[in-house]
Amino acid sequence: MIRLTSLQQALSLRGTIPELAVIRSLQFMGYGYIPEEHGHIIVIKEGDDITQIEEIGDDGLFTDDVPNFEYVEAFLDGDQVSFELVYQLDDSRTVAVIADASCLDADSLNAIQKHSAQPQTMPKLKGDDYEVL
Repeated sequence: MIRLTSLQQALSLRGTIPELAVIRSLQFMGYGYIPEEHGHIIVIKEGDDITQIEEIGDDGLFTDDVPNFEYVEAFLDGDQVSFELVYQLDDSRTVAVIADASCLDADSLNAIQKHSAQPQTMPKLKGDDYEVL
């Protein structure tokens, strides 16, 4: 599991983490971003257990078949499907959990797919190059 808490960190990991995590970092970790106040992104890697994320509690995905996440979206990145699950921690902090389908166990993948719409095209950002100031 990788916790992204800065734009510089996300950009340094580009190519080794799902592109969706980099895009979300670019969108939300700009000027004035403070991870302790606003939240962060968690990238699930192969072999990680999505139900063991301490920030979202022991229940992980569901409590009594009710999702613990606010919403889940699926995006196509080439042949890969990347999921984004968003958890509201309090009034100002959220955690976005991003995982490629190939990194999820069969039960988690099945449960997430049931609550997600069909995968959509990966979000695009203006420009191809990004400079961190």
